[in-house]
Amino acid sequence: MPDKTPKHDNPGLFMPPPIWLGGALALAFALEWLAPMRFLERGGDWQFWIGVALTVAALALGLWAFGTFGRAGTNVNPERPATTLVTAGPFRFIRNPMYLGFPLILAGVSLAGGLEWGLVLIPLLWLSLHFFVVRREERYLLGKFGEPYAQYCRRVRRWGLF
Repeated sequence: MPDKTPKHDNPGLFMPPPIWLGGALALAFALEWLAPMRFLERGGDWQFWIGVALTVAALALGLWAFGTFGRAGTNVNPERPATTLVTAGPFRFIRNPMYLGFPLILAGVSLAGGLEWGLVLIPLLWLSLHFFVVRREERYLLGKFGEPYAQYCRRVRRWGLF
């Protein structure tokens, strides 16, 4: 099978993935300031604690994935070459646990802070990650690892539930 790995040996992302989350949060705060919406309860304990729980769960998932990459000896930074196909830890259940964590963090912070625009922007963040990060990484990993990656994709869902 010919190697279809790009010459630069990375997915060729034009923006580091955490910037997508940071941008969504910044946009949510800016929109909240410019055109506030009021559909969340202000000072609601249930909302705050659900937001905290979502944020903590997303961070735990990300740290688990980060640690799994470290133990496998591959790069977490997508600007560097992938050296190993990681299928252990959270990657047994979901192909993109770190990226799934980003919309969950946005949801958690938005609920905890009463940031309505953050909730509205979740689909935009998810779509941006899907098309501008995940799909590029998938093409790169298929070119780099070939059939073992294709088999992994058939076994494990991209976003967990779908």
